[in-house]
Amino acid sequence: MGMITGRGGRDKRVPFRLAADGWPATLQRGGAGQRLFVDNPAIITEPGATWQQFERAMFNIHLGGTAKITWRGRQTAADQLLLDHVPLDGARIVEMGASDGSTAVDLIGRLGDRFASYLITDRFVRIEAVKYGGWTILFRDGLGVVVAGRRVVAWPQMASWMAKALAPILAAAARRPRTEILMLNPDARAILDRDPRVTWAEHDVFVPLAEPVDVIKVGNLLRPVYFTDDQIRVALRAIHASLAESGHLLVADHLRESAGSLFRRTENGFESVALTEPRSEIHDLVVQPGLIGDPV
Repeated sequence: MGMITGRGGRDKRVPFRLAADGWPATLQRGGAGQRLFVDNPAIITEPGATWQQFERAMFNIHLGGTAKITWRGRQTAADQLLLDHVPLDGARIVEMGASDGSTAVDLIGRLGDRFASYLITDRFVRIEAVKYGGWTILFRDGLGVVVAGRRVVAWPQMASWMAKALAPILAAAARRPRTEILMLNPDARAILDRDPRVTWAEHDVFVPLAEPVDVIKVGNLLRPVYFTDDQIRVALRAIHASLAESGHLLVADHLRESAGSLFRRTENGFESVALTEPRSEIHDLVVQPGLIGDPV
């Protein structure tokens, strides 16, 4: 897994960067500054963090082979397909791969009172934080995934030498009490607090939901950069099993611009309903004949 450089991009060589909030702004100008400095992911542990700070922090948290990159407004064109082509009154909607909930906030705001329920999901919604010796260490499933100080941010799982260098800090932090952090931005949490129709859960896209729903949106997750075609097919079969008869799947990508493809569930797979230009990267894979074979 590569690592995010600055506010975006990847660099597979050096699993640490300088924390932007710990250095003078004059050092961070130009292309070199963008490559050397990152927004400090420790901000998500602060109660007063804004949704903008939360959003930028997601660029620098890596879990399960994917980065939690997200931002508001990135899937507007794809969402419009859903609004234009699917009857949403009373719809049960699940968003998968929702990261910090920014894209869910966008779509929920456009839906208004039309839907019956909206479940925000990601494989990783919770993380544990420990403050130790001036460092903030983020743990998931017993592993230290981020070590953030005032001036440096490091990712111990990206290189064995970095894990070895940070081993004393990680070992000491592992013995201390941890605080669970919900990796949903403040705007998403505000919606959860005021609207009982909106809930969250940790969910793996490769596993069928417990009960069928009417709409599943998958945002920037089932991409060839993350998974093989065979792995994506397994996820699509799980999604097919999770949709009610004639339910809809919206696949939203964001490369250089917002892209999306909307599909309807059929007995043997999916059929295309509408798409943007450009369309989703996996459009042809979704409508490929023979997708549904053995039960999931």
